[in-house]
Amino acid sequence: MYRLWTFLARFFNELARKSRRGKPILTDGRSARQRAFLYFMQGLRPRELPPLGVAKATIYRHHQAFKHRGQDLEFRVTQQHSIIKQEISFSLDMS
Repeated sequence: MYRLWTFLARFFNELARKSRRGKPILTDGRSARQRAFLYFMQGLRPRELPPLGVAKATIYRHHQAFKHRGQDLEFRVTQQHSIIKQEISFSLDMS
């Protein structure tokens, strides 16, 4: 009897467990977060976004992250990209 209960408990726990994806689903080479940030940079609010394939709570979480990081995120990314390019060119000149 004990084995039956442990089997049933494990069976239903496996059914109830959510499967989590390790990597974001990419559409057109961009994740839902990246696409949401692009829409936020254009001035759209979370309720105005087209369907991105994620839950509304996730979109609101992305919007909070966007507000927290500031709207100069694109500038910071391009600035980092230019610094990396300079470092690569400097290291190639040294060799």
